[in-house]
This record gives sequence, C-alpha cells and structure tokens, in this order.
Amino acid sequence: MAKEQDNRMVPRDSDRSGISPFGMWEDLDDLFNSFRRDMDRMFWSPLAPEPMRIRVMNRPGYMPMNLEDKGENFLLTVELPGVKKEDAKISLDEDVLSICVESNDEKEEKEEGNYLFRERRSYSCSRSIRLPQEIDGSKVSAKMVDGVLHIELPKMNPREKVVREINIE
Repeated sequence: MAKEQDNRMVPRDSDRSGISPFGMWEDLDDLFNSFRRDMDRMFWSPLAPEPMRIRVMNRPGYMPMNLEDKGENFLLTVELPGVKKEDAKISLDEDVLSICVESNDEKEEKEEGNYLFRERRSYSCSRSIRLPQEIDGSKVSAKMVDGVLHIELPKMNPREKVVREINIE
C-alpha cells in the first residue's frame, strides 16, 4: 500500500542523497510555504466558517470608512452604529483626520440586593486617515444620521482634474 502524501505539505524530492549546502534552506522554504498556505486557507478561504475578512469587520472598534472625492471637497462617511454623536470626537491635524469614540453605559441603579453578576458596557476606539490633499479646517462640517457619520472636508485649493495622454517614445 502506498503511503498517502499529506496534501497540506509542500511536496519535495525524497531522494536527496548526501549533504547539500542548500538542504537547510530548502527545508526552511518548505516550512514557510506550508505555513503561508495554511494561513491563507485559515484567513481567506471562502470555505472557512468565518473568513478573516469577516472577523476583522465584526471586531469591536472597527469603523468602516468611505472617502469620496466630490470635486471641491471630500466626503468621508464612517459607520458608527449605536454611537451617539456626543460620544464621537473628530480632530484634524494638518492632513490627518482622527475619529475617537468613547462610550460608557453606566446606569445608576439604586436597587438593593446581592448581585452575583452585573454588567456595564464600556467602548472606546479610534481611527485616523491621512487625507490626500490639504483641507480648509475652518470649513469642515460633520453630522450624524442613523449611525453614519458624514464629514465634509473642503479642499484648500481645489484642483481641476486634468487627464492627459503621455506619448511613449
């Protein structure tokens, strides 16, 4: 009966004879290729029960962002479900926009009793993005609508997009 090959490992020549100065490097290469393939399968395989891209998107503190160029300004939309506008802070430091969210759900309960289990929710996260162009900080505006933060970022010197053809010599 032929020995079944483990399909998770990188196949290599089994008839290496003698000692080779490159043998150790081939073994390390086999090890890293196997590791890379296992990591790819674990994190990015569509057949995995919960691929890594879904786990990253569902982790606490993840703020999905979209930055759209509207000509004379940028529009940044940030999904912040369940966050009140009072709990979000926005700052602009030259070309870096930062969004910080801190929320503490502390309810003052005056119930008497012997608690065996009591929960409080505390949530904090932040995210920064480097903007592709200088922004006029005095004209930045933001509003929160249905858990989505909309930030309008007027460009300092809006440039008209010019597409030109480059000749190849």
